[in-house]
Amino acid sequence: LLLGGGGDTRLVLALTKLRRGKHVEADKLAAQIEAETENPPTLIAKARALRAELAVLRGDARTAFAIWRELDEGGFVSLHQLAHLAYAAELAGERAAADAAIAKRQAQEPSAQDWLMFAQIQNHRGDFRAALQSLTHAEAAPAPDDESGWKYELLAVRGRALRLAGERAEARRVLEAALALPEGALPQVGAGPNVDLGHLAAEEGDFETAQARFEAALKLDPGEPEAKRALELTARRLHWRQAVESSAGEKVEAAKAEADAMRRRYRMRETEVDRLKREVRRLTEERENAEAQSGAATREAGELVKA
Repeated sequence: LLLGGGGDTRLVLALTKLRRGKHVEADKLAAQIEAETENPPTLIAKARALRAELAVLRGDARTAFAIWRELDEGGFVSLHQLAHLAYAAELAGERAAADAAIAKRQAQEPSAQDWLMFAQIQNHRGDFRAALQSLTHAEAAPAPDDESGWKYELLAVRGRALRLAGERAEARRVLEAALALPEGALPQVGAGPNVDLGHLAAEEGDFETAQARFEAALKLDPGEPEAKRALELTARRLHWRQAVESSAGEKVEAAKAEADAMRRRYRMRETEVDRLKREVRRLTEERENAEAQSGAATREAGELVKA
C-alpha cells in the first residue's frame, strides 16, 4: 500500500493510521499524496486537510491554520470542514477567523461532529456552559457512521467541560470512563483525559496523583504542551510541600529536644534541691546534737560544783 497503492488508497490508509494514533505514519502518507502533483487537486486538498489535523494534534496550531486558510482561499474547504478550520484558528489565536467559520457552519445545520468541535473551542475559551450545551446538541444529532472513537471523544470533551464547571466528581467519572475505552490507550489520543484527571488531583492537593497523571499523558504524547507545563508546576509544588514538611519536622524535633533538655535541667535542679535539703537536715541535726551535748555538760558541771 505504501509503495504501490494509488493516492486514494494511501489517503484511506493515512486516515486509518490517524484513528490508531500513528500520527507520524499518517503524516508521511499524506505528505506523499501532497507531493505527487499528478494527483487530482481535490485529493491533494484532502491530504493537506489531514496534515492540518495532524499539525493540531502535535501542537502546531499556526501551521494547521495556515493550511486551512490556503485551502479556504482555494475553495477546497467544505461545510463539514469549517469546524476544523475554526478549531485550528482558535488554537492559533485567530479568534475572529474562528468565530467567522463557526457562524458560517451554524447557519447550515451542523452535524454531531461539528457540535463536538464547537464544544472543544468553547472549552478552550473557558466557556463550559456553552460547551455542555454544544455537547447536548452533538448527542442529539445522528452519530457519525465512520467515527469509531466518537464515544471516546464525547466523554473526553464532556469531562473537561465538567472539570472547568467545578463538577469534580462527575468529571472524574466521565474522564475515567473515557480512559477505559480502547482509544484511551492510544498514543496522542489518550493524553487529554489524563491531563484533566491530573488537574483534578492537583486542585485537590493530591500532587502525587497529579504527577502520575501528567506523566501518563506525556507517555502517550511526549509533546503534549499542557501536560509538560502542568508536570513542571506540580513538581515545584511537591518540592515546596516536601520542603515545608521537612522544615516543620525539623522544628518539631527541635522542640522535642528542647523539651527534653528542660526536663533534664529540671530534674537536675530538683536533685540539687533535694541534696541541699538533706544537707540542711544534717546540719540541723548536728547543731541540735551539739546543743544537747553542751546542755548535758553544763548540767553535769553544775552538779559537781554543788557537791
